[in-house]
Amino acid sequence: MSLKNDTEYSYEKVNSYSMEITTLYNTLVGLNHKILSTIYEDEYNNVCTMIQNINKKITTKPVDVNDVNNSCQGLINKAEKLMRDMKNSLKMYNMAQNIIVFTNKYRSSFTTVNEVLNRAQIHFENGEFEFAIDSVSEVLQEVHPTAYEEMMRRKGYKDE
Repeated sequence: MSLKNDTEYSYEKVNSYSMEITTLYNTLVGLNHKILSTIYEDEYNNVCTMIQNINKKITTKPVDVNDVNNSCQGLINKAEKLMRDMKNSLKMYNMAQNIIVFTNKYRSSFTTVNEVLNRAQIHFENGEFEFAIDSVSEVLQEVHPTAYEEMMRRKGYKDE
């Protein structure tokens, strides 16, 4: 590969990560969830700084291709982990929100559902999505055994 091709590839890769990470981060911030809006802020800012530094290296003549490639590899490692973590958090947020909303229709019929939903809402607000999902799914399966499976299928979390 030529130096020009290396530089162009790095530029495209960096900008691709920049767009994807910014989109994911903005999606999380847009949820207006107090925990999700801050949990990834430092990592996001670090990755953005890495992107800016790589872009500066790319536009500086002559381009130190080895330095740019090393910086890109560091960016790839951090960016992919950050994107994976943000996607997982977004998925867990959506699952927790969906199961809480779905189970809410049983709130007035069963006191245990009301108690579990109250606790699950607190865990949800604290960003403890897995705990909220687990506790609500347990009580939902007790109250209406097929409702949980139905909801999971409708929301696309389980195969039919």
